[in-house]
Amino acid sequence: VKFSTGADEKNDGSLNIFVNDSWVRSDDGVVEKGVVAYESCFDRITVIKVKNPTNNAWVGKAEIQRSGGDWEPLSCSDCTHTGSGRTGILGVDGNDDLNAAARCMKGRECTLEEGLVCVKMETGTNENNNGDVKVTVNDLERISGTFEKGNLVLDMCFEKIPDVKVSSPNSEDAWAGTAMISLDRGVTEQPMVCPQCSAGTASTGLAVDGGNDASNQGKYVCLDADTTPCSLQVDAGGNSTNSSIGGNDTNSSIGGNDTNSSTGGSDTNSSKGDSDTNSSTGGSDTNS
Repeated sequence: VKFSTGADEKNDGSLNIFVNDSWVRSDDGVVEKGVVAYESCFDRITVIKVKNPTNNAWVGKAEIQRSGGDWEPLSCSDCTHTGSGRTGILGVDGNDDLNAAARCMKGRECTLEEGLVCVKMETGTNENNNGDVKVTVNDLERISGTFEKGNLVLDMCFEKIPDVKVSSPNSEDAWAGTAMISLDRGVTEQPMVCPQCSAGTASTGLAVDGGNDASNQGKYVCLDADTTPCSLQVDAGGNSTNSSIGGNDTNSSIGGNDTNSSTGGSDTNSSKGDSDTNSSTGGSDTNS
């Protein structure tokens, strides 16, 4: 297991690390930018936790390697997330003024996992797809806000299939995009289904609307989602496809031609040009 401090300004801070049955790093001193804060090997790993007893935040990467394979990012199952939790940056802080993709704040102990089940949500690229959406995973709020068209909303991995719910606090600004799940850490993935949703008029995608006029934005449409969240589930009979980043992939392309992230239609009440304040992959701390 390896923890590497980020090289950006104010990434240096304090970090405590717990592996198996003991705190393997409990120094409250500052870990310098751009250095490995901790690296060690174990015969087995049962649990990994982090915390920061100071107000000097640490920001960096937490990774695991097995049997000479590639270093893989660890996911923080009980962190607060803004944007990408799997590919992003981990921040650990004693107070709550930290800006990072996955944030373990207020001196809490947060658990890191090597998950194979990954959930990814992206905003569609059609007009008015960029509305408000809130995502809870296993009863913890992970994301809440407005995301620009084509932006990544959520990318997290878990040991087991999680309980995912979507809602929207805004009755006049629907969100639309894709919700994908992978059972093999992104090698293949498939669209999640929404049994509670209404049937939309689009052929693909998911729309989440606090009102009731976004039926043309997705195949699954969660209406009146300001008061009634909708659950997303694995389609037992679904067909997985290879996940592609930067190429042509019908289900999960980022930066290429993605026929499913464009959900079709528009929401007559959706606002345009909203900015994305929730998808930072860097990190900073005003007190560092």
